[in-house]
Amino acid sequence: MRNILASLCLVLCLVLGACGNSSLTTIHVEVDSQAAWKVDQLHITIGTRAPISRPFEPVEIVVPDDMAGVATPIEISASSAEVTVASGKVDVTPVLRDDVFYTLTLQPLSCGTSCTLGAKMCDANGVSTCERQANGCGAWSQPTACSAPTPFCADGACTSSYEIQVTAGAFHSCATKSDGYVVCWGSNTYGQSTPPANVFRSIAAGWYYTCGLRVDGTIACWGETAMTTVPSGAFVKISTGAHHACAQRSDNTYACWGDATLSRYALPDAKYLGIAAGSEHTCAIRVDGTLACVGSNSYMQVSPVPAGTFAKIDGGDGHTCALRANGTAACWGYSVAIAGTPATAAFDAISVGSSNACALAGSALTCWGNNQYGQSSATPGQYRSVAAGARHACAVRTDKTIGCWGANTDGQSTPP
Repeated sequence: MRNILASLCLVLCLVLGACGNSSLTTIHVEVDSQAAWKVDQLHITIGTRAPISRPFEPVEIVVPDDMAGVATPIEISASSAEVTVASGKVDVTPVLRDDVFYTLTLQPLSCGTSCTLGAKMCDANGVSTCERQANGCGAWSQPTACSAPTPFCADGACTSSYEIQVTAGAFHSCATKSDGYVVCWGSNTYGQSTPPANVFRSIAAGWYYTCGLRVDGTIACWGETAMTTVPSGAFVKISTGAHHACAQRSDNTYACWGDATLSRYALPDAKYLGIAAGSEHTCAIRVDGTLACVGSNSYMQVSPVPAGTFAKIDGGDGHTCALRANGTAACWGYSVAIAGTPATAAFDAISVGSSNACALAGSALTCWGNNQYGQSSATPGQYRSVAAGARHACAVRTDKTIGCWGANTDGQSTPP
């Protein structure tokens, strides 16, 4: 039953002539306050013509005098996307009659894999913006190339240098420098610490290999031979597991490669907001924010998964962790790895190691889980990013220097 009904008015100018020669019809929209709408914009569809958007504000409908009959019902839905739409006249087929009272209801605008309007990301060394399409949903624009004096793209903006990043594998670590080139240290048994002479905008390390996204979004991997045959095309994110990896495209489709035994990355063919490769399993965030996992369930890392919706995810050997929209963490799987997961702390980023996890809240770093090798005893300091590996972890400090802790058998915790 409806609790409190709010009566709203909408303005739409049907350009079949001068609007000043039109009579005025008021359309009342009843909104159920229990629905807890977060409406910044109304998406209006009239008849079968293209949808029109208007800012969410009280307006009226101006109807021409010579309209006759009602062609099709009017459908109004609501989008929570934040967007500013320029005002102006709209040319549409008339479907309203000035002597009819229409009662309309609000329904959520279902955009599926739509990006957040106004969001920006790096794509092919340029900046793409999430723009409103004719259906009211968002889609990534063609990238605007970065050029001097800000020739690099990082975090959705053109900058004078690349963001310094670090990643941790089993017995090696790698980092990107401010010029985008990669330096690695630690074990190089499989060539995992010998990066190609390419500029990379992001990197990720598996057990015995490392992968990176070049500035054009293509993938390069080095080290373990089975991992060096990579999918073609451009990608925006990459997640590396022990012996398999998955990469995500800008349209939220994905590709995985490497060891396919145990159906470790046999996710349903769909679009996902985030994907995380573990050791023998893979987990992903569906477009509705819920979780899906496949592969080995030896530590209950695949099922059952936590209920609710999530925004970020990362996987370890026998466990996975995800962050809710409010930043709180949920971890499931291997009991030693998830022990001590903070119950109420809100985090901005999380990285999952083989049997532990580290997360950032602002510049404050917290680690939990297995600490047999000191991998959960972070060096005190202020950090901007973190990467948990098999038995060690590394992080980029706010002054852009790198610190590592935990096992150091192959020099993996001694950055150059």
